[in-house]
Amino acid sequence: MGVRPCSLDKGVNELALFYERVRDWLLSPGDPGVLPVTKFGGAPCWPVGVTRPKCPHGHGMSFVAQIRLADVPGWESDTGLLSFH
Repeated sequence: MGVRPCSLDKGVNELALFYERVRDWLLSPGDPGVLPVTKFGGAPCWPVGVTRPKCPHGHGMSFVAQIRLADVPGWESDTGLLSFH
């Protein structure tokens, strides 16, 4: 699994298109663990040996959510995870 940083400055239109494709969320309580699944909160699925994102001031960014792109209807261009920090 590769990690590619994304700046919202460059990807706002792409992010808006992504949200248009996601219509319904089915949420279950609890964290399924460090798995490549769509989830909010908990522990992220993150590659071993890759440092977690930091803000411009050097502070570690908190994990918010990850979206398994295969769960997004009509998204065929990538099969990885979109991680929000």
